[in-house]
Order: sequence, then C-alpha cells, then structure tokens
Amino acid sequence: MTATPDAAHAECLRVVRASGGALAWHVGCYDLVRSLLGDERLGLAHPVPRLASRMLNSPMVGPLDVTPEQERAQHDLMRQVMQTIASWRASQRLRHLVQRVVDEHVQRLADAPQPANFHQLVAEPLPRTVVGVVLGVPDDDHEHLGALIERTHDGADRHGASAAVSQLQDYMLQQLRERARSPREDLLTVLARADRSGQAAGTAAPPMQNLAALILIAGSITPTSVLDHGLVLLLNHPEQRALLDDEELAPGLIDEIVRVRSFVRPRPEANPPNGLSRYANTSFQLADAQINVGDLLILDTHTANYDENHFADPYDFDGRRPANPHLGFGYGRHRCPGANLARLELELLYRALFRRLPTLRLAVSPDRLLDEIRRDGGVVRTVPVVWD
Repeated sequence: MTATPDAAHAECLRVVRASGGALAWHVGCYDLVRSLLGDERLGLAHPVPRLASRMLNSPMVGPLDVTPEQERAQHDLMRQVMQTIASWRASQRLRHLVQRVVDEHVQRLADAPQPANFHQLVAEPLPRTVVGVVLGVPDDDHEHLGALIERTHDGADRHGASAAVSQLQDYMLQQLRERARSPREDLLTVLARADRSGQAAGTAAPPMQNLAALILIAGSITPTSVLDHGLVLLLNHPEQRALLDDEELAPGLIDEIVRVRSFVRPRPEANPPNGLSRYANTSFQLADAQINVGDLLILDTHTANYDENHFADPYDFDGRRPANPHLGFGYGRHRCPGANLARLELELLYRALFRRLPTLRLAVSPDRLLDEIRRDGGVVRTVPVVWD
C-alpha cells in the first residue's frame, strides 16, 4: 500500500484504519467511487482469503473464497436470477404483497403502547418479512430466521455469527429441496430451477442455498437503517411529506431519502469509515496512489452522495431535486438488484404510516438519537414515537 495522493486528491483517496484493524484505501469522491463500482480490477475475491484485510469483524463483510473469474460468473448468475424481482415492472407485480405486509406493521405500531419503538415494531421486522414473503419463507419461520439474521452481524462473536450463517444456509437448502419437489410461485422456486440448470451446464455456480441466505440477509439488514433514518428525516422536514401523496413526485422523495440515507451529516474524515469493501485483484495506479494486489478499498457511497460537483446544496434534504444520480443503490453491474423493491417498500410504508398516524412525531429530541448513533456505528436501535 503506497500512500502518495496529493492535496487535490486528499478528500477523494486516503489511507485509513478499518474497523477490523487493517489499513485500507478510503474512496469518497463521487466520480471515483462510481468508476470503481464497475471496475473489473476490484471485487469481493482476494488472492489469499485467509490473509485478507477486513473492513469489519463479521463473516458477512469479507473476502469470497473464489477466484475473480468465479466471482464474476457467480455475480452474473445472481443478477440473472434476481431479474425475477429486479425490474420496476416486476417489483410492481409484488405491490399487493408488500402493501399487505406494510399495513400489518403499521397497524402493529398503532396498537402499541406509547411511546412506541418504530425500529423494533416496523423498521426491523418489515424488510425481513417482505423479503421472506418474496422468497416464499413460511410465516411461522420469520421470527426464528430474524434471530439468526441478527446474529450474522454480531462482530463481538465471530464464531456465533458464522454459525448463524451456516444455519441459514442449511435452512435454505431444505426449502430449495422442497421447491424442487413441489414448485411454487416464489423466488425459492426460481433459485431451485437455476440450481438444476447450473449443475446440468457444469457452471462454477455457488450453492443456491448460499445465494438464498444472502438475499434474505441483505434484504433484511440494509433497508432497516434507511427506514429508521428516513422516518427521522420526514419528521424533521414535515413540508416534504406531501410529496408522498403524489404518485409522480413520491419516487423522487424516496430517492432523496436513499441519497441522504441518514439524518446525520457524513464525516469523510471519520475513522473508521463505512462503505462497500472491495479487494484489488491486480495492481494499478489510481489518481496519485499505487494500488497493489490484495489491497482493501472502502467505497464510501454515502460521502460520494454529498459531492457538491454532482449535487447542488447536497446537505439540503430536497425531495424535488430535478436530478438525483445518487449511488445509494450502487452503480452499473454492481447496482443493487433489489433497488426497485426497496423503493416500493419505502414509498408504501411512509405513505401508509402518515395516513394512519398523521400526528406521528419523535418522543425524544434528535440529539438523543444522535448519541445512540455515535455509540452504535450509525445504527439506530430505538426510535421512540408518539401520536395523538
């Protein structure tokens, strides 16, 4: 790792110490982050996985034990499978399912004693339920799977986190075998068919139970934080909420929530930083820095989404932005395949929430939430709300 960026690139590219303790390149400028998201010289594979630096002490954030070529093949297969729900039109076919889940969770919040914890009652279980319904997971298993998902991100117990991942994979293997015997109208059936197709073609595909577990984990964990922070943003900016009732303007508001992502301003100089971890699978020059094989790069899409060269008044929360090419869902080949489903989930939830509870407000000051975020790395585990 050779740190030679000049002052002009200091905010875009710098050496940091990641949460896992290792040195890494932090990339924060929009143009550089976007270009690297689609750069084939980077990936989740590492030439020697056991020696790889880690951004976090979690089995969910680390190197894949495959070659770069195998990783690309697996990625292409995953995108092919996810086309079932990836397009806007496909996500709209799931609208009635998502609406049902949203209505159930909003009612659960409305029935709860006040102050009610929005995080616990809505933001945490809702994405897990939505992705479970799309996959075809039985309703009775949601609570058990939720506990396993929570354990997969326990950085304090790496062994327990790895065991939870294995249990999720074993569970998904049982479900896939069941779908092979009795197909249904769900994503697990699509995965089961793709597994048989890949085996017949002799491709270097990952076991489909691994992909199914990954879809469940990613679709459960990532949206939760956005739901929490998005609610606080809307409560702090009540003038923006009227956009939810306009079918044409609501998508712009949702994209702004994803761009801003947090009611706390990003700190590019924060150490340890957050972002998407990638490994260099070849050596190359980046700006004024020499990137070596195996180097860890942290692509900070959150900071990039505040780049003044691409977003006018980036610290303003403005659901009417005329252009919003944010990187909150990634970019290019590495754009989140569940982006349209996530947009639908956010839009339906906030619309139903404020129609059902128009006087909804925080039960504590935002400063109290800020203190919690500082202790827990950006996660809000308690969002107490009240209403009349």
